[in-house]
Amino acid sequence: RRPMLEYFQSRRFVNVVTSNDVMSREEGASSSSQIFAASSPKQWEKKGYYFLKHRLFRPAAACFDQAGMKEKRHYCLSKLCLKEALDNEKQGMKMESREKLMEAASHLVQAEKFKIAAECLMKCNQKDLAANVLERG
Repeated sequence: RRPMLEYFQSRRFVNVVTSNDVMSREEGASSSSQIFAASSPKQWEKKGYYFLKHRLFRPAAACFDQAGMKEKRHYCLSKLCLKEALDNEKQGMKMESREKLMEAASHLVQAEKFKIAAECLMKCNQKDLAANVLERG
């Protein structure tokens, strides 16, 4: 947790204050207790787009999830899977690449990006699934 906290602090996702800054010390409260100011959904969305712009798909997905933007979250996760599929293919790991393409297709369906999902499925020789996905869209 500590590395993520430091990362969020450096990116100014959260404001950290000790409990002493907010209220008088309660019995048994340690001086290292921390309270985080909640970020608004708009702030999470803004950071999500920032990460997406910089091709940091995993943190972008987490931000969109916090913003309540499930379709955009799945879109980011699909981009991550597609990147991993390409990396696996370059290394000659065809089975792993195929699995990542299938996972990307699943995320793309949830993001309602049916045409791109069907393209992923076609690359995996899943023509029947691709046809079903295109019918949904």
